[in-house]
Amino acid sequence: MSKSIILLTMILSCFILEANEWTHSSGSYKAHRYYNGNQINLSNIDDLERAWKFSSRKSDEIMTVQSSPIYSGTQIISTSPKSIFAIDPDSGSVNWEVELEYKINPRGITFSSNPSRRVFVPTQKGILELDEENGEIIGYFKSGQVSMAPVIHNNNIIVATLHDGIKAFDLSSKELIWHLSLEMNNYKASIWSGFSFDQETQLGYVITGSYGGLMGWYRKESNLESNIIAFNANSGKIEWKFQYIEHDLWDLDLQGNPILLSLKKNSEKTRVVLVVSKKGDVIVLNAANGEPFYDNSFVRIKVQSSDIPKERAASTQKNFLIPEPFYDFYLDADKAFDNLDKSNREYVDQKIRHVNQSGIFLPPSLDHDVLMYGINGGANLSGGAIDFSGQNPSLVVPFTKEPWILRAFYTDKILRLVEKMVGKYQSFKSSSNEESIFQNNCASCHAGGGGDAPSRIVLGKMPAKEIYTSLTSGIMSAQAQNLTDEEKKELARYLGKETQQMAENIFSSLPFVPDNQLYEENCSSCHGISRNGSYEMESIGDKFYPPLVGITLTKKGDDINNYEKIKAIHEYFNASYNISQEEHQIIFDEFETYDSRLNKLGLLSSRGFWQLLLDKEGYPASNPPWGGLAKIDLVSGKKTWSIPLGARLDDKKNIVANGDKNFGGVLTTGSGLIFATGTPDSKIYAYDGQGKQVWFDQAESAGSAPPISFEHNSCQFILFTATGGKVIPFTKKKNGDELIAYKLKSCQSDPK
Repeated sequence: MSKSIILLTMILSCFILEANEWTHSSGSYKAHRYYNGNQINLSNIDDLERAWKFSSRKSDEIMTVQSSPIYSGTQIISTSPKSIFAIDPDSGSVNWEVELEYKINPRGITFSSNPSRRVFVPTQKGILELDEENGEIIGYFKSGQVSMAPVIHNNNIIVATLHDGIKAFDLSSKELIWHLSLEMNNYKASIWSGFSFDQETQLGYVITGSYGGLMGWYRKESNLESNIIAFNANSGKIEWKFQYIEHDLWDLDLQGNPILLSLKKNSEKTRVVLVVSKKGDVIVLNAANGEPFYDNSFVRIKVQSSDIPKERAASTQKNFLIPEPFYDFYLDADKAFDNLDKSNREYVDQKIRHVNQSGIFLPPSLDHDVLMYGINGGANLSGGAIDFSGQNPSLVVPFTKEPWILRAFYTDKILRLVEKMVGKYQSFKSSSNEESIFQNNCASCHAGGGGDAPSRIVLGKMPAKEIYTSLTSGIMSAQAQNLTDEEKKELARYLGKETQQMAENIFSSLPFVPDNQLYEENCSSCHGISRNGSYEMESIGDKFYPPLVGITLTKKGDDINNYEKIKAIHEYFNASYNISQEEHQIIFDEFETYDSRLNKLGLLSSRGFWQLLLDKEGYPASNPPWGGLAKIDLVSGKKTWSIPLGARLDDKKNIVANGDKNFGGVLTTGSGLIFATGTPDSKIYAYDGQGKQVWFDQAESAGSAPPISFEHNSCQFILFTATGGKVIPFTKKKNGDELIAYKLKSCQSDPK
């Protein structure tokens, strides 16, 4: 046999082996989420049945499992929030389990057989290394907090940390080899959504998170937020970087592990890296140099300037056109609510009465609210999958399309100072463990609030459960990964109303603060003594009491002098307004004087937040579908199809709308079948290559991670993770703890 044939056979064997194994939560380091086998296909999909169901018995009230399992060739490795375990692929029985003293929430795990059979799991302490055969803990690579699955390369382990850049360690000695810092202008870019590696280019690829929040006036430019970064896996040097959003004011993150593949252009094959976003964009770059693969793939559009003091919105942003976005990001308020009846439309119109609708990339404003899709996606954390089964490679991506309202408002620097002093007083008088946790982990941002960070007192207005949710699975989960679950619970309980009340009492007693008894007696129960207002997070609902600090200085305050209008708004939302027109005028005349004084003395700051826009029935206010599945041809760049994914059900299990939010993911296979999960209806779906649903099954909980596939003892398995969700309507039922395996009824295991 000639050397060339031997070489070709070896290459093909490696490709088939890689495509049929699942040693990384995304399938491989290239993140295709594609299984090359076709034993399960359109002709026999009706014979697909449950092989087994496994329950870890370690479900968590807040946390879900976001990492797909892996298949090592002999067993399945997966995690719960409290353990790591191995399962027999044929029976679903436990081979071994390791319980941990702390909670984990990895977004991927890795198996490597070279030089030894090892499993690598991201944790708050670093990368945990276990013996694949028996689960014995070998040790830690002390990298700091990690969410993403690591890469094994040339006897090194490469770790993309949450806040401390990228590090490479020697696999044997665990010594640090190199450290690539992603700090620029005192800002450390975070890596929480995507990390991949390409053997062909010898480059690693990470996507960095957006800064977070809606305020950017306190940031120093430029920085490495919202970037696709390619680095040399051998030296740790940055080869190129591509910034997606500049000075992000909308939390429009890139999502999922970067996908590596080859595409043809002008008959030449080019290695590319593909990333999807919350906005619906598909960014395809030359993997070697970071240049856009498609000609004229984006245009720059002008961005309005911000009306927020000291804010500097970027003058332009990239608007991607090729490939075609997988959903329409623009929310047209004149058309988006056509599905509502007259009464419901009136209700929504009241909620969006301050919206200024005039395009995309509208900066948050003190004068107007902003409507948009995309806070929870667009694309979700798992990103998309590549379908190689057709003539051209295609991207299949699940997406969410829910309306959000963005609000900016003034804050009182005097109140912030009081809150900070009360925080210091609490620290001085308390030797409690809770205060120590706060001072060591939270005080730098939250003692008195800074930038977009809510102050300690604002946190005190939140229910303990909501604070705990934020620490475990919400906006602060990344920053709180170094805390144990018990410490998070203690902290949530500790940041309570006693401290808040102390600060507000001190603030209201200051001689230069208006002694507004009418306001305190009639308005403060909703809007707060200090006029800070309050709102619900998406895990609970959309209740909102507007902050009133500085409102007389904004266009939103134009309504203030209209007593009848203010009274009507209160009555419409069933909020009492039992004051006379004269009393109303007294209240807001005092506020106008005080706001003017604060403004003149430079004692106003600003913050912002987002909320789901729900109708009066508690459903997303915009026209359905509220989520879907799209397929894009990566040669033509055109969207092939887009379909609703799942269905929203009411409490009686009736269908309210087809197409719902989803936080699971998608799997593509060599037969052309596509498997998807993650909707609140807790169903598991299969589609053919044209987007037609051909199969489904019902799980107890919603899918929470992308499905995987593998062949074991001559049978192809499809494996789903179903542990629930973290936002409404997922939160209406308890989280689960299931792994569900499927195979063909006709396929009998053939042990070798």
